[in-house]
Amino acid sequence: DLCGICGRTMLATQGGRPGRQRAVYRCAERRHVARDAASLDAFTRQLVISRLSQPDAAAALVPQTPDTSLLSTDLAAVRGELDDLAVQAGDGAISVRQMGIASRALQERAARLEAEMARAAIPGPLAVFAGGDPAQIWDRLGLDRRRAILAALLTVTVDPAPLGRTPGWRPGMPYFDPDSVRLG
Repeated sequence: DLCGICGRTMLATQGGRPGRQRAVYRCAERRHVARDAASLDAFTRQLVISRLSQPDAAAALVPQTPDTSLLSTDLAAVRGELDDLAVQAGDGAISVRQMGIASRALQERAARLEAEMARAAIPGPLAVFAGGDPAQIWDRLGLDRRRAILAALLTVTVDPAPLGRTPGWRPGMPYFDPDSVRLG
């Protein structure tokens, strides 16, 4: 969640009157915005579940397997060059020192290619929802996974809310105003 005034990430903290403390999301600049955490969490939960329940959400949930064939080809070429250096060193065509110097850049390139291939194999954060009930899956996820999913789906910006109760407010309801939350 971002502050609608300065754009900073909001912090989870405690707020309210003494004896009536509750979890609150607050901008680090205390005069900016703050919202009841339970109300904002319930609002964003409903948005996520609603979006993931749409018929067209399946296309976004199916992880696309990236084409790593170029990475594999590059990695095979680099390993081949490393093997050639080892043969040259074994034949005495180059010194072990020369092999070390020549192989350093190749080994670094091989490590970068392997890391890119490993990243390509990781499914996106939405893949967990494929074939299941979004509400049940969301409720089982930990905070870090929920944050990653929210980041993949939308940006939540909390604007200053008008003072007082929202229209339709009844005793026992929070003062949460969904119109003070922008989604992007």
